[in-house]
Amino acid sequence: MRVWTMLAIVTFALGALRAERPFELEAPEPLPENHMSVAIGAQFRDEPKDFALPNRDRQWNAPRLRLAIGLGGRAEIRLAGDAWRRSRVAGIAFEDSGDWIVSAKIRFWTSPSSGTSIGGVMAVKLPNAGDDKGLGTDETDTHLGLMLRQSAGGGQFKLLGSLGILGDPRLPAAQNDVALVAIGWHRPVGRHVVGIEYIWQAGPASDDDPARARIAWAGLPAERWKPFAALEIGLTKESDEGAVEAGVRRTFDLNALRRERRERH
Repeated sequence: MRVWTMLAIVTFALGALRAERPFELEAPEPLPENHMSVAIGAQFRDEPKDFALPNRDRQWNAPRLRLAIGLGGRAEIRLAGDAWRRSRVAGIAFEDSGDWIVSAKIRFWTSPSSGTSIGGVMAVKLPNAGDDKGLGTDETDTHLGLMLRQSAGGGQFKLLGSLGILGDPRLPAAQNDVALVAIGWHRPVGRHVVGIEYIWQAGPASDDDPARARIAWAGLPAERWKPFAALEIGLTKESDEGAVEAGVRRTFDLNALRRERRERH
């Protein structure tokens, strides 16, 4: 009951969606209880475009951090964001800390016989990055999403649909909702996992509908530091021209770490 009470408090305040990097789609299954995953990386965006932000020539985000902790075998809480962002517009550089996203994931239902799983994710973007430098919207945005995982053919088909409510009451466009639909296929290949993803968003304006395709790769097993990388290509004029991301990630068993600490002392 303590886990569910904590989760109820968290999820009403939480949710943009940050899957295990480098992927943007994830399975509904959370981390095991008392397990923690950490990802550290960097990203380069060519001609980035974001809702309510001016277009930039390029942008670097580093270090990019993500922390997730499993709760009770059915839920997971996460914190993700960019500690530093630097952009360039017409030869002028701007830098600032990035926005941070707090989110929670819940597994609703799983059928081992059919390989199907359904879950939900809730997230809130905190307004760390200032809009005066064009690196953030200086608003709090809320997102709610549903996810589906279907195992077949040695891999996993994943689907995500979410609705975001922009949080700037000064902008008429902020009263509109932002819809996101993502579909992808992830498959283990030896000691690696490879994924192909397509992400489409319906923005606050009629001509603001970015779409992008991603190819992502990560090393296994997760219990050791392993590298990951992703390449992204924009598919519409409202999308980034392209993006590249790379880093390392690892999953820790917190119970095992506590046992090791007691044994050393």
